[in-house]
Amino acid sequence: MLSIYITIAFWLLVSLYWTIEAKIDSQKSFRFEIVSLLKLVCSALIVYFPLLIGGWFAAVFYPANDWTDAIGIVLCALGIGFAIWGRNALGKNWSGKVMVQKEHSLTKKGPYELVRHPQYAGLLLALVGTSLVLGQIFGFVWTLVLLVGIAAKSKQEEKLLTKEFPSEYPAYERTVKMLIPFIY
Repeated sequence: MLSIYITIAFWLLVSLYWTIEAKIDSQKSFRFEIVSLLKLVCSALIVYFPLLIGGWFAAVFYPANDWTDAIGIVLCALGIGFAIWGRNALGKNWSGKVMVQKEHSLTKKGPYELVRHPQYAGLLLALVGTSLVLGQIFGFVWTLVLLVGIAAKSKQEEKLLTKEFPSEYPAYERTVKMLIPFIY
């Protein structure tokens, strides 16, 4: 049970960080950005839902054990850290919605040297870690559902960035993978 609380703490940490950054660093109103934050938090926290309602939603994929708990906690921590690093690297270029900011520049440093969407990659990794800790089929299915949604949103962002940076972004896209370094 402790491992579940640890993963919840990581999700609360990223939520707190995002809230502070939306207040400090956003070019849009806080209310504008908080809606995106709520979607992020709710999308991630849905994975804990079966713990509350039980039933077939809570079907166990494998029994809880120390190994999956430890690996899950490490993956969750790494994922949250990577997402925060990505958010930090964007600075004032960040928005919860797909849009170009005032004086927008193409960020290619830090985690953006590893993947084009480090925030998404980090949150997905954290969700995989959380699912490992929970050991429920629902967590893994939910992670796949979010992967499809994130891939679609990533493509939308890339289309906008290609339009905004027609010579720079396609070259960047050819050299850096979308979500998984060197693979995808």
